[in-house]
Amino acid sequence: MWLKARQIEIKKNCDRGSWVIVAILEVMVPGGKVQVEGVRRLLPGGKTFSAVYALSADRPSWDVVANIAREGMPVTVLCRQANSSEARQLARDLPGISVVVIPEGIYHFGEFAKGSHELLVIDEYAWQRDLLRDTLSSGSKPAVIVVRDGTEEEAARQEKYALLIQLQYHFAGLSGEHSLWTASKQATGNSAWLLQDLPEAIRGLAVAGPGVVQLDRVMVAAGQILKIPARADFGISGWAMIAADKPPAEHIFARARHEETGVEEYLRLPRDARTDVAEHFQTKQLLMTGFRADLSPLCHRIGTHTVSVVQSDGLHRYESGPLFQFAIELQEYENAVRVGLANRYLRGSGIEIGALQKPTRLNGACQVRYIDRMSLQKLLEHYPEMAKIPVQAPDIVDDGQLLQHIAEDSQDFAIANHFLEHCPDPIRSIHNMLRVVKQGGILYLAVPDKRHTFDLRRPVTLYAALKSAYVSGQRAGCAELFYEWAHLVYQLPPDKAKVRAEQLMEEDYSIHYNVWATSDLLSFLLSARHDFQIPFELMAVVSSENETIVLLERTAGRLPI
Repeated sequence: MWLKARQIEIKKNCDRGSWVIVAILEVMVPGGKVQVEGVRRLLPGGKTFSAVYALSADRPSWDVVANIAREGMPVTVLCRQANSSEARQLARDLPGISVVVIPEGIYHFGEFAKGSHELLVIDEYAWQRDLLRDTLSSGSKPAVIVVRDGTEEEAARQEKYALLIQLQYHFAGLSGEHSLWTASKQATGNSAWLLQDLPEAIRGLAVAGPGVVQLDRVMVAAGQILKIPARADFGISGWAMIAADKPPAEHIFARARHEETGVEEYLRLPRDARTDVAEHFQTKQLLMTGFRADLSPLCHRIGTHTVSVVQSDGLHRYESGPLFQFAIELQEYENAVRVGLANRYLRGSGIEIGALQKPTRLNGACQVRYIDRMSLQKLLEHYPEMAKIPVQAPDIVDDGQLLQHIAEDSQDFAIANHFLEHCPDPIRSIHNMLRVVKQGGILYLAVPDKRHTFDLRRPVTLYAALKSAYVSGQRAGCAELFYEWAHLVYQLPPDKAKVRAEQLMEEDYSIHYNVWATSDLLSFLLSARHDFQIPFELMAVVSSENETIVLLERTAGRLPI
């Protein structure tokens, strides 16, 4: 159930039996509208919900009143004579609304404020302090109070806040022009309902059709991908129904499928009144077919996402086809992380291993030669997906794990981005890369973070397996790793994954033998240094969205043989 206000939306969290306020902030700024969504668990469950809404005389929000009433919950509207006719008309149309007209010049609300309401929303600046005092003195204590701050003078706002604190309320955040206050200290709860792997409301239901979904605007031209920065504010609106002769679905979600990992995430869509839809189909039952939501919670995983809408009437689910695609791109500062670290720490001449389509941009103080295990022609044959993008041609063909053609203690730096995860024996690879770096030189590593890549479903690589590979000279369980790759990355069923794994092994395809998140990678490096006396110090560690960048300084001491 959704109760929509200009700045606040309130949702019954059916799974947890509590009320949450979803703050939808729409602020007009130079250049357009910014929309941000935040969650507060504010209203305790198990109680009768009612509200008092003190309307602003200059811009009353009638939709919040109407939506409360439509859910069968009582709402008392306090208003001035200026907007009393609109309030009374609403009360005639919808049961559950009572209207109290406050005469001009009266600022004492003791009689009007009596009642066991859970929510008090006060838009009118002139009423706030008096209504707060009178509400509390009457014996009522709403679970949540929402007051409009807007352009209020700082001194007036401070006085109002002091009164709320005196009344034993706790500040619970901001939502646009409003501040939120709760009678409980436990204002913030689990907001996991916002983003779900598979919501309970649609789990196990058979798909009965696509339903009808229409967005209010074309998000991107057909065949194109909308590109947005990570964690951007990103909203959609439109309307959705099962069919024109059926009432709106009880549950509606936006679904975003991450194409690189196959992960699907669901975001509940708040319903919105659409008089245009009801009028077009000539039935009032389609009034609440609208939806409007901020999709920024879905904008946290680098890569391409496909958006669709899923509806449920409790018996079946209805899945629209793909509505559009969007791609999360690294923000400018994230793209600059590699360059910034290189400018800070790299000098002189060095090598870069496996640069492929993304060689590191270096400043004029650096000279670099590129190493890869194949010639450019063979690389393009091995990676056909790179046929249409520029790929760095290697200067020297050598196995980057062994570096047999590079002299010891000869390089000021060695760069290996998205390379270590491809090494069956990563401890030996680090040994050999440090072997060719001078004392005081830098080994620069960028390693994928499994939480943000297609390795998401794969288990973290155990250090014991890597230690054993270094000691024995052979990585155990490679066949199982190729099967895991085919099954969990390519998402093939077991029988097909087995066949594909055998093909990849035959091709000597370079899979990710190793899977780490940031903390796992650091644990691996420090454990290897301790167990095998590898001479390095951590110079810098940066977690940059989809990768962890680690810079190791070669210290004094001989590398173990």
